[in-house]
Amino acid sequence: MARRAKLERVVAEGAGAARQMAATTGAERARALHEMADALERRAAEIVRENHEDMTEAKRAGLDGRALDVLLLDTDRIAVMAGRMRRIAALPDPVGGVAAGRRLPDGVAVARERVPHGLVAVVYEAAPHVTTDAAAMCLRAGNAVVLRGGEAARRTNRAINEVLEGGLVEAGIPGAALSTIGPDPGELERLLLLDADIDLLLVRGDAAEVERLAAGASMPVLRAPHGVAHLYVDAAADPDVAAGVVMGLAAPPPREHTLTEAVLVHEAVAAAFGSAVDALAAQGVSWRVVASAEAAIEVIEAEGSGQLAAVVTAASPVAERFRREVSAGCVLVNASPRAVEGEGLGEGAALGVAAPPGAPGGPVTITALTTTRLVGEGPGRDA
Repeated sequence: MARRAKLERVVAEGAGAARQMAATTGAERARALHEMADALERRAAEIVRENHEDMTEAKRAGLDGRALDVLLLDTDRIAVMAGRMRRIAALPDPVGGVAAGRRLPDGVAVARERVPHGLVAVVYEAAPHVTTDAAAMCLRAGNAVVLRGGEAARRTNRAINEVLEGGLVEAGIPGAALSTIGPDPGELERLLLLDADIDLLLVRGDAAEVERLAAGASMPVLRAPHGVAHLYVDAAADPDVAAGVVMGLAAPPPREHTLTEAVLVHEAVAAAFGSAVDALAAQGVSWRVVASAEAAIEVIEAEGSGQLAAVVTAASPVAERFRREVSAGCVLVNASPRAVEGEGLGEGAALGVAAPPGAPGGPVTITALTTTRLVGEGPGRDA
């Protein structure tokens, strides 16, 4: 009962803080992110100690390879995390922008205004860099946030949250605007039912687990599962562009990477990439030869996760057909699938890639962590 009460209290306090966050200015939120980043670097040694404990336990539990690498923190990695928080702070304020304005026949001016969701809950894997990214992005977008990371990072996440909360308070923002709950599965199931206070649930991780949580949630859900990004190299591709994009996938992916990659190459140009197959396979990139653009689109529609697809071609009709017929949330032409992760196509950071329906597709950036409302004003006010 005490744990249940604690969860409900944390969420209720977060909802209260969300109302206070809505009254903050973009400059105040940016300053808070700088305070948080400074605190992160100042207390990096404490976080690294807690992370060492998590790493030791994770190895005993059998974690290895990429899972351990994503979990690992050192002072250099913490400096990178702090740097990204500062870059998010430097982005234009996503709150308050007005679009699609018009004036009605009765003189009322109406428009769409971008506003925070309110309280956002983020559920994700054992990846400490997501803790700082999610905190920075949600707060920069004017929300309060409740974070729930994976079991393997519980000590690290608790330490990071304590440090970041101190930075928030130093900036004059209530600490309740940022909270972390533990990895207890029962607590997570209760979290899914707190729609009276939580306005949006963002879920990252294994696709099947993301769908399970989304199905049980009582609040709106933004899905950002680990999925598949397809790249199709057309017969009409510019050789230099194609080589650059394909070989870029042979480099190790960033830590933020949530999409595995699959390359589909037209049989007319497949021989040119034969030497790249081993290098791609070493990074987990699969390779397949197809007979046509139509065949590539069929594979993407049948096997893709609906998140991202890219085509390399110099033929405008092929590019247009790809854009029309591929139903992915993000479609790129002559650009690498990796452009959407990490820096989020220039928006500072991305918490994964979302697929419609149910939410806008593409990188989950700070803009995706806001929503819009209709605002209107009649003529009955002094100029």
